[in-house]
Amino acid sequence: MQQPITPATGYTAAKINTGNVKNWGLELMVKGAPVATKKYRWDLTFTAANQFSKVVKLYPGITQKFIDGNQGFQVWAKEGQRIGEIRAYDYKRDPAGNRIVAANGFYALSDEVTSTGKNVNPKVFGGVYSDFSFKGFNFHFGIDYKFGGSIFSYTNNYLMGTGVIKASLHGRDEATGGMAYYEDNATGAKVAWEHNKPAPANARDGIVYHDGIVLDGVKEVNAGGTVKYERNDVIVAAPAYYQTYINDNSTSWPPDRLFKNDYIKLREISIDYALPAKVSNMLKLQKLSLTAAVRNLGYLYKTVPNIDPESALGAQGYIENSFYPSIRSFIFGVNVSF
Repeated sequence: MQQPITPATGYTAAKINTGNVKNWGLELMVKGAPVATKKYRWDLTFTAANQFSKVVKLYPGITQKFIDGNQGFQVWAKEGQRIGEIRAYDYKRDPAGNRIVAANGFYALSDEVTSTGKNVNPKVFGGVYSDFSFKGFNFHFGIDYKFGGSIFSYTNNYLMGTGVIKASLHGRDEATGGMAYYEDNATGAKVAWEHNKPAPANARDGIVYHDGIVLDGVKEVNAGGTVKYERNDVIVAAPAYYQTYINDNSTSWPPDRLFKNDYIKLREISIDYALPAKVSNMLKLQKLSLTAAVRNLGYLYKTVPNIDPESALGAQGYIENSFYPSIRSFIFGVNVSF
């Protein structure tokens, strides 16, 4: 891997052996028949797997190594930890953990990337599969699941910034919880008002707005050299707040667009019917069966909204830049054995 070095050497980087990274995995499959008689049979299969890793030792003198990323989100390897730690700019927070709101009424980001406590790698993945056979019919369904691993959704970032998802409805008008305010003609400050009252004489352009919101957090106040934190009361226009989610520079991405990527997906449902042996024999066949199936029916549960996380596109495995349209397949078939 490339390791930056001082330009005083005449070079900007040196290639080094990364170090000792241990990888190991576990796989589990449990299969059984809860019900089995001469007339019908029910088979269940459960699978689970994972791959673990640990950064045992890096190059001498280095305890952590940048792997991939940009100025907004980064992936690191750190000695003693699982490879794939995600770091990002968090919101600035007070000692109690509350988000700090800047003077403009919007959240402020920290000055450097810090650990998010999240990782790019899943913790466990697998499936549950059921087959029920009765009088020549076999009813099958399969469910896949994945838990753990996080992904930054650029799509959700833009959907929020352009105001086309339900999460961006709050505060747009009185009906969606927007506050009434006017802009002071002298200072330009937003002043709380009432929805059903006309604008006061000092209102800029004589307008009362109805799309005000106050972000949940605290503002930093310097009182006589002592810094203290007070509940935020700065009004901002809802559209202006949502537009802060649009950023093309790969920097200052809001950390709340980093989603835990868990899902449970109904992968497949199928029905097979094997014609009686006497019918197959009449046709000089060993077996004749009919099949109808559908794949990728949808998600029973997922934590990344508005997209299909399985069809995500991106330069890195932890950044989703766009996605393919999801495809659902319908299958009708005739299976013949001679």
